[in-house]
Formats: sequence, structure tokens, C-alpha cells
Amino acid sequence: MASHINKFATEEDRSLYTNPARVAWTEKVNAMDNLEDTIAELVAFRTEHIGIMRKTYEKQFDSLWMEAQLEGKLAQLKSARFKGKDLLDRCACGTSADGVLKDWMAKAEAAKDDLLALEDLAIQYRRGFKPPIMPSNHWLEGDSFLSSKLLTIRSNSTSKSSLEELREMRKVRVVV
Repeated sequence: MASHINKFATEEDRSLYTNPARVAWTEKVNAMDNLEDTIAELVAFRTEHIGIMRKTYEKQFDSLWMEAQLEGKLAQLKSARFKGKDLLDRCACGTSADGVLKDWMAKAEAAKDDLLALEDLAIQYRRGFKPPIMPSNHWLEGDSFLSSKLLTIRSNSTSKSSLEELREMRKVRVVV
């Protein structure tokens, strides 16, 4: 019977499933027992390691897995604190999800057709409120609103702009 072991892999090769970073992260997350601290950790982690505006690619192979571990822990702590309707209508910090949603929709309306401001709002909204911080039913409404507004403005602005104008707006430098 043929072996499924990669004959080119060595013992030092990085495993996609278990590695020292994941082991340490699991221990750190398992030790978390405070909802507010876990929210702060998740938002900071997303800012540092997740999305197009991340600050570093240091954990690029493990970042989504690490984020999921934090989200799972936050969901546990949130469901221990909130019960029933509050679990569906409150953000993990205790604020009304409807209130947060209305605030972010108002910010998007105030940005009008400013593409860069709307993109920044969308990034901030996703970092700060993506479930389990905000209940999914509220978060999806806000994300859909922001995304629709962004797509409409992007299609209007990119179709009316030259390639050079788009590069200037994005501060893109072409390297040949």
C-alpha cells in the first residue's frame, strides 16, 4: 500500500494544522475569561492582522485561524453574559445593536459620495462590529448598506475616471 507521506517534507517543515504559534495562541485564548478584554483583543488583532489595511503580514498563515479562535471565545463569553432577546439585540459590549447600526448608517450617509471615506468606514465597521461582537442580524444589515453604497460609488467614480486619476487617488506607483 502506497504511503501518503510527502517524501520531500522534512521534520522542520511548517505544519498547516499545528505549529508553535497556534499552540501558544490556543493557550492564550483558553485563559481569557473577561468579555471586555476579549473584545479589545479581537479588535486589536483584526486591526493588526486582518483585512486589506492590516498593519502586518507576520501571521499571514495563521491569522484567520487565530481570529476564529478569538471569535469563538468571545461568543462563549457573550452567551454567558447575555440571554434571550439581549443576545440578539445587544453588542458584546452591552450597547444596543440598533443604536450602533443607526450610528454607522448615519456616518455612511454623511460621507455622501466620498469613496475613500466610505471605504474607511467599511473597514472600521468590520473591524469593530463583525460578529460575534454585534449580532449577525444587525451586522449584516449594516454591512449590506455600506457595501451597496460603496459599490454604487465605485462604479460611478471608476467609470468616469482615467487610469491615471485612479492611480493618483489610490496613491499607486507603477513599477516597470
